[in-house]
Amino acid sequence: MTGTPDVDRVFLDYLSSRGKTRPFTLEGSEHLDETVIQPIADSVLAFVRGSVLDPALGELVRPDRVVVRTVPHAKVQAVTIWLAPVHAIAVNLGLMLFVYRVARAVAGQVIVRTEQDPPVPPEREAVDVVATLVDWLSSPVHAPLIDDWPAGPREVRTADNIARACERFVLCHEIAHILHGHLIADAGLADPAEVPLERLDQRGWQQEIEADVVGAALTMDSLPDSGVDPRAGAVGAVFFLRCLAMAESVGAITPGDTHPTAAERLAAVDSALRMRYGPHAPKMLAAADEYDVLLERVGAAALVVRDRRRTQARAVLDRAFREHPLIFGGDRDWDRDVALLEQVQTMLATAPSAVLEAVAANLMDTAEYERWWNAVGSQEQLRTDDRFRRHHLALFLGTYLPPPVKRALGINTIAFTTPQEPPS
Repeated sequence: MTGTPDVDRVFLDYLSSRGKTRPFTLEGSEHLDETVIQPIADSVLAFVRGSVLDPALGELVRPDRVVVRTVPHAKVQAVTIWLAPVHAIAVNLGLMLFVYRVARAVAGQVIVRTEQDPPVPPEREAVDVVATLVDWLSSPVHAPLIDDWPAGPREVRTADNIARACERFVLCHEIAHILHGHLIADAGLADPAEVPLERLDQRGWQQEIEADVVGAALTMDSLPDSGVDPRAGAVGAVFFLRCLAMAESVGAITPGDTHPTAAERLAAVDSALRMRYGPHAPKMLAAADEYDVLLERVGAAALVVRDRRRTQARAVLDRAFREHPLIFGGDRDWDRDVALLEQVQTMLATAPSAVLEAVAANLMDTAEYERWWNAVGSQEQLRTDDRFRRHHLALFLGTYLPPPVKRALGINTIAFTTPQEPPS
């Protein structure tokens, strides 16, 4: 966004301070970027400015006082920091893409069908997709690296609408923190090289619950100004928190010691909205309740599938890194190497976290590789050194990973070949 270069610099600094690896970049993601999410924030801020009576609060939410950025690699859902003279809201792009693709996976279960439509797909198909999505989210790249699959126009439109409602709730939650004067970290007092982004999200339990309750109400109240049924706001809050619960269950998002869990937040939002709407709550929250039941069921089943796939993949990978012969030199067994690669590629499609963790754990970075090489005393040691064998096996498998994943793992900084003259 023009006029706010320091905002981009701060987030770049936080994302770049990752040692031997690089921040993951979602390439060509048209679903969510600043051009999509900033207008949602602007519409909410305009609604707030037209609703509040306190001039000081109105000043806080002027268009030039709040900016939104997406960050590709974080363990927070979103965070607001003070970067004088603006509040900068950072939204986790990987998490929001996960939410969108979960919505796309389950949309076929909820759209109203006519006689001309195909039958409802089996729920197990959604379970299988969500299992893969959540495993990608728990992997070192923290984003669902699978392409969108074919879907009908109504499924796509439904998923888009759900995702927009979720994004609005996340932004309303952060705006609620600003309006209520909650603790907001000052980026000018933190060193990005020492303080990860999630460390800036240090508000307590009560402030988070308050922001959820106010944010859910603000989501619903602000939608009619955009020509949208306010009931979609309840869907957005519930759907997002259910997806967040899945992310927390696999360690992709960490609530922290002082933060409420997604389940606690969901209970607080549900209770507050039912109290707010009283006898009208069943009508206002009917769609949200339907998605809540569906996502709880699909999410629980998906986590079982994900854990089974991950356990099976880790057993295969552990055995490979323990027993597979050296992938280097003229006497290597190419047929065996290719067979393993094909097996790993299949597992990457269903249990990516196990594959990426195994590759990352067995790679040497450039400095470590050079230290190891300088310590090698003979060709015999080269052939029998287990660290060398595991490194080249990981490098061989990693070479065939998608380019953004390789960058995230730092594979482009690894020594790809041994020196021309091996030790004598």
